[in-house]
Amino acid sequence: MQYARTLSSYKSSNQILCCYANVTNQIQMIRLTNTAKFNFEKITFPGQRLMFESIINAQMKIYTLTTSTPILLDKITCKWLRVDEKISLESSIL
Repeated sequence: MQYARTLSSYKSSNQILCCYANVTNQIQMIRLTNTAKFNFEKITFPGQRLMFESIINAQMKIYTLTTSTPILLDKITCKWLRVDEKISLESSIL
């Protein structure tokens, strides 16, 4: 699993840990928008999971990559991608 630290210099009570999984058979590009303090853009391969930090009101745009141009597939608010860190930590200990 890949982990990208996006807010190393930006700390806020709105900062959350998020997880996105590319469950398609296509390469995707994800981009966070509605963020004034940082930029985030990553390529994800089929079956890949990506963990990243974001602000709660950021919006993730998911594009499929074609030979000519990226095509917007979906928009998701990062609050729906939030990882419950307490539950994740407890399950990794078990």
